[in-house]
Amino acid sequence: MEQPTQRLVDDYVYDTSKVLGQGAVGLVYEGWKKGDENNVIAIKKQNFTLLIEHLGQKNYQQYIRREATIMKQVQNENIVHIYQIKLTKESFYIMMEYCNQGNLRQKLQKYPEKRIPEKEAVQIFKQIMNGYKAIFDASAIHRDLKPENILFKDNVVKIADFGLSKIINKNAALDIYTTNKGTPFYRPPQLLNDQHSVPVEYPQKIDIWSLGVLFYEMLVGKRPWLEVENCSSYLDEIENHDVGFPVHIPISKQTKDLILCMLTIDEKYRYSFEECMDHPFFKEETLEEKSQQEKQQ
Repeated sequence: MEQPTQRLVDDYVYDTSKVLGQGAVGLVYEGWKKGDENNVIAIKKQNFTLLIEHLGQKNYQQYIRREATIMKQVQNENIVHIYQIKLTKESFYIMMEYCNQGNLRQKLQKYPEKRIPEKEAVQIFKQIMNGYKAIFDASAIHRDLKPENILFKDNVVKIADFGLSKIINKNAALDIYTTNKGTPFYRPPQLLNDQHSVPVEYPQKIDIWSLGVLFYEMLVGKRPWLEVENCSSYLDEIENHDVGFPVHIPISKQTKDLILCMLTIDEKYRYSFEECMDHPFFKEETLEEKSQQEKQQ
């Protein structure tokens, strides 16, 4: 028997008293498929009225198409799995797997100085990059990679929230509409300006910058630059202060070098995804793992 707080959407039920998360245009609830109450899932409900207020009449329709299309296409073990997408007259629902260990921001809060030891951070980052490979292979960009959108389920990383994602032509420049696109402190310098639209020659490198900031934050406990009040001032911080690593935090040379390659201001020289995966950081880890496997045999 359904409870007063339970709502039905097709074959799924969600409980309005069990909120898992909240965004600007909706909530994520605990839910389940009818007849399978023990198998908990997450149901994201986004209200059309709020979407229109937040994004505008034209952009909200693009938002829905993007998130629905890309989340169906981009799937691997490190991407949040989608069970069903449903549109009603008033709302947009996404039925997806429930990540029972929260997000990376919450994880960071549990560590001294809000930073993760390098060995563990590397393993998390490798899973993030494995998930990102599915995004890259689908010729897409995420555009909102930040700790809040990196979830954990049974110690496995899951990339979430594709509301700002976009299918691109990898070999062509792209005009990016900058207003309210992505979290400012994870945006690359090219998108930290007052223009409404800017040409980006290497659109996929937008995400590489965000991933570099995210990896640095995992290791150091804070982002590479001072967090100032507006995008223009933050851009000044980036352009006038090199990325530095605190001397008291043990971080390997290969890890530092990879992060610096990902946080190169000039997008022409910033690493691409392929160059990241070709970096000795990943090669050395692979060799180390192979050596450990051989010892276990």
